[in-house]
Amino acid sequence: MPDGIDELYQGFQTKLEALIVQARVEGGGHVQPFPKMSKFLKGKSYLDYITKNLARSMARVNRETNYHVGIGRLPDEVLGRIMTYYVWISKLTRLRHMESPKTWKVLCLVCTRWRNVAFHTPSLWNQISFSWEPRLVNLFFERNGVCPLSLFAMAITDRYGDAFKERLEKEVDRISRLFVGWIPDAREESAYVMDRFLEDQLCSKELPNLTNLYLSYGKAMLSESTAMKPPNAPNLLLLEVRGIKFLPSTISFPKLRALKIRDSPMTISEIFSFLTSCPSLGILTISRRPSSYFATESDLSMETFSLPKLKKVTVRYFNNSSLSLLLNKLIESAPSASFDLSLSDVRGAQTLDKMFPETLVSLLRSSPEISIDVFNTYLKDETSYILTFAPKIQVKVERCSLDLKGLLSALIQLGVPQLRNIKLKCDRLPDVESLAEFFVACPDLLKIGLETKELKPFFTAMKSDAPTKDRALKDSEENSEGATSQTTPLILPHLGELNIFESPYSRSDLKNFLSDRQDRGAKVHCLKMAHDDEEWSYDDIPLKDIKALVDVFKFVPEYRRQNQNYGPRSEASSGLECHCEGCLSEEYHNGGEKSEDSMDPLAGFYDDDYW
Repeated sequence: MPDGIDELYQGFQTKLEALIVQARVEGGGHVQPFPKMSKFLKGKSYLDYITKNLARSMARVNRETNYHVGIGRLPDEVLGRIMTYYVWISKLTRLRHMESPKTWKVLCLVCTRWRNVAFHTPSLWNQISFSWEPRLVNLFFERNGVCPLSLFAMAITDRYGDAFKERLEKEVDRISRLFVGWIPDAREESAYVMDRFLEDQLCSKELPNLTNLYLSYGKAMLSESTAMKPPNAPNLLLLEVRGIKFLPSTISFPKLRALKIRDSPMTISEIFSFLTSCPSLGILTISRRPSSYFATESDLSMETFSLPKLKKVTVRYFNNSSLSLLLNKLIESAPSASFDLSLSDVRGAQTLDKMFPETLVSLLRSSPEISIDVFNTYLKDETSYILTFAPKIQVKVERCSLDLKGLLSALIQLGVPQLRNIKLKCDRLPDVESLAEFFVACPDLLKIGLETKELKPFFTAMKSDAPTKDRALKDSEENSEGATSQTTPLILPHLGELNIFESPYSRSDLKNFLSDRQDRGAKVHCLKMAHDDEEWSYDDIPLKDIKALVDVFKFVPEYRRQNQNYGPRSEASSGLECHCEGCLSEEYHNGGEKSEDSMDPLAGFYDDDYW
């Protein structure tokens, strides 16, 4: 309401109230206020209240709106930075499957402003694949200014690598990430030419900007290898090579964090000689070709070195003698590292000392904990499993003639006197006799973990009268002498913790097992479970009778989510281990049919063809 009208209204209201009071005095107090004016006053008061709340809400909306700026209101510098993050490829090898820079094209076609911002953001154009159209490659080089470069060049030979050589020779000082894969060409001896060219560019002078380097030689399916000097890059953080042997050099890599050597032609001594130049190494992956053969290797010439920051080691396709030498030195040099190993060929081995290298056999004998994860294979007479034991060693055994029953028997034969904890993960447990024999041979077990589809063999094997070969022999001797056994020994008298994960079970069997242990003075103190039974829904307190038989009960409902990746570990894709011939062929990267989107690869990258 305007101020003038409000003042007039106030004056009128004052005079009206005075007249009403006067009328009341004269009339004995029976005159009532004017009813319409009273409603008007209430309406005005409510309107004032609503107006104040509306003003307060609008002020709050304005404040919060200032904190949230839409992408259209961002400055050009910030928008360009967001574009750079959007197109950034953290793993350079992903450029292998990118026929054209479609993401860059999409950004340029959003609107005129986005196009102008993209054109004037040099860091947006510093990731380049030489499998693109030559004009696109030149365009990216023109627009990236002086930004650090990320270059990808796969299947380069002497005939097709002239453009790459020219660019590398010109821009080598500002390259931060480089992937080069080349295939030898016997007709023109291009492999030698490319080897020497790369060695001259990467080793002749110091390259302080180079942080990530990938070098891949030849086809993965062939036993091809070459030798060259290591790169002169003191700030290198990631080095990944395939089919390349590094020659002796005094170059060191003080900042190198991850090293991957695949299809390695290097001997054990040469590998350790190179590792001495990587004091800050955190991740190490070494593999040889499955069909490679190395003569008997010796560790006499190995130098003593330390890798205190090494946390994970992955080793593939080493024979037992070489693997034993490798592990001995690495365990000594990196005491805090975990090891992921894969045995090359164990078919026909019936004992663990023939299956495993000497170092692993020694560690397995003294290990206090063992985990066995059995997974299915395509062949019925072969088994694959993952064996994990201390100190932080995981061994993947494929196509083994020993099933779980044979493996438990082999552990008994090997002797594991220090074993205290064991976990079995399999579809079906071995027969009752095999389980009982293993438990009798390991009387000091304190903890058992089970993950299987059928638990009944375990409960039966844990009974005192479970059949075993030793017990059958003892009973026959006692019967021949006319004596009878008064009491039978308790299996696993020190067992204190039982973990049952993702395993259907019978509550009566579990209850009888726990009750029998309690009655015989060998109570299971801790029980952990991650699977409910059908009787849960009828309990006021779930598993009340089971909880009464243990001191600590823990239900782990998130076990499945935490262990969804447990089982056969797949190789991490690095771009160097692919065994497909096409992945390293020149025709795969530069030929083949083009999709409709790639018919005009330059559309959207120039001003004259916009819209």
